[in-house]
Amino acid sequence: MLPEGTTTMRSDIQFIQQPEIDVHHYERGDTVRLTTANLRHEYQLDVYILRRDDKLIYGSVVAAAPKTDIPVANWEVKNGEEVAFRQENIAKAVPAVN
Repeated sequence: MLPEGTTTMRSDIQFIQQPEIDVHHYERGDTVRLTTANLRHEYQLDVYILRRDDKLIYGSVVAAAPKTDIPVANWEVKNGEEVAFRQENIAKAVPAVN
């Protein structure tokens, strides 16, 4: 059991590859949009970038929305979970608010 407020890294989620929209280099503090590929339901995730490690980007889910209407208790992705993804999975960048 993890202490309250502790999150784990989700390494099981795959994301849809998105067409390149520009040559923007995403970095810590940016919020990006991702679409899940391998879960029972498709989700749109807004993810806050925490860090980069070569080609992998790590972030924390700040908003999750399933494509179909399902009860929140059945969601496979929760706010606050950390996920790993790559630059080519990013659909649209939202500038960081400082």
